[in-house]
Amino acid sequence: YLSSAASDVYKRQTVHAIVDPATPASDFYNPEPGFRLVAVDVTHVNTGTTTINGFLPGSWTDAVSTKGFVFTRVLNDITEGVRRPTDPFTPGSTTRAWDVFEIPIGTQIAKISVELIGGDPTHWMVP
Repeated sequence: YLSSAASDVYKRQTVHAIVDPATPASDFYNPEPGFRLVAVDVTHVNTGTTTINGFLPGSWTDAVSTKGFVFTRVLNDITEGVRRPTDPFTPGSTTRAWDVFEIPIGTQIAKISVELIGGDPTHWMVP
């Protein structure tokens, strides 16, 4: 898992699984032509004393290709589970959700990079 601290905001994250390709929840969430969805199952824990408002910007999760291209999260819904909420994230709260990426077909993901509030990025290597 990852931990990070910035003033009185603390957050911990654990990556459980990566699904490639992920299945769009409906035609509305289909990726652009030539792309596929990749999803990462992550548990988020607010271990601090401060509510994180607008939880989505509370950390940055990226998928990084074997060629070094960086892909940021998209707001596509998938059948594998719910994507990360944007509700306030209160102290003691835990949520398990999916971060979803739109990746070009044929591009191999090498790692998932997570940067927490006030912390340096940490990487999970993709087998």
